[in-house]
Amino acid sequence: MENIKRPSIFGVNVLYLIVGIVLLTFGGYFQSKNIKSGLVITEYLIILTPPILFSLVFDLKLKETFRLRKISIKNMILSVGCTILIYPIAMFFNLIVLNIISIFTKVKKPPIPVANNMGEYIILMIIIAFSAGLCEEMFFRGLVFKAYEKMGKTKAIIISATLFGVFHFNIQNLLGPLVLGLLFAYLVEYTGSIWAGVIGHFTNNGLSVTMAYMANMASKGAAVTENSPDILNNNMLLLVGTIQIGVIGLICGIILYKIIKSLKKDSLEEEYEEKYNMTFKDSIPLLISLVIFIYFAYIQLMF
Repeated sequence: MENIKRPSIFGVNVLYLIVGIVLLTFGGYFQSKNIKSGLVITEYLIILTPPILFSLVFDLKLKETFRLRKISIKNMILSVGCTILIYPIAMFFNLIVLNIISIFTKVKKPPIPVANNMGEYIILMIIIAFSAGLCEEMFFRGLVFKAYEKMGKTKAIIISATLFGVFHFNIQNLLGPLVLGLLFAYLVEYTGSIWAGVIGHFTNNGLSVTMAYMANMASKGAAVTENSPDILNNNMLLLVGTIQIGVIGLICGIILYKIIKSLKKDSLEEEYEEKYNMTFKDSIPLLISLVIFIYFAYIQLMF
């Protein structure tokens, strides 16, 4: 088999740090001006463009680096089904964090736009589901995952998923993306195609956009009083909701586990023979990123 040139872990980690800083500064600025156009700029210019330029500069084969291979109908259905099953599990892990936060401070509602009509719904599906699914998967399950394969498939899946979770720079939305990242990385590695991750990511974000839209429409048709409970900041209601989602997540988790266990391991790429051990130099950009995450977590919790 041809020896595939892989990106360096240090180089990808530096890029991860730079993109994260640009995301928090310029991305945050554009989103504060207009959330929809800001998200488009963030996804395509800040998240998608850098890994492509990185690959071109370092003479990496785009098709191999980003796994730009066709995906079968069967694997498309597999990606959608597995993502639907893991959705309540990811939600449960985020709710655990919210329960802990609610003990010490007020839980803030996520600054995610919600559709008020069908036109806005379609636009948000394109921006939040499709654009985020494409751009973020190219970065994390493309370039980042390819770099960390030097450490072995399992470590590549875990590390790329962890970096994906941290990259949201939101303590309230850390564990959910991490759990999703594990599944997306596994699907991409199993199918040999980045489109498995893109489809999974689109399904997850599409579910969120759809559920928010349906809840918004339902609230408009219902009487809202001043005494309507704030579930996120009602410890008992939040706990009950977490338990309910946890039960659903447990059932879905059992089904998902059986599906994954039944899959035949038939990756298109061989295991990297010489396992690479990450050096302290490699980890410096990640340590800086972690400090930035902790700083923003402190800001989110205290203010």
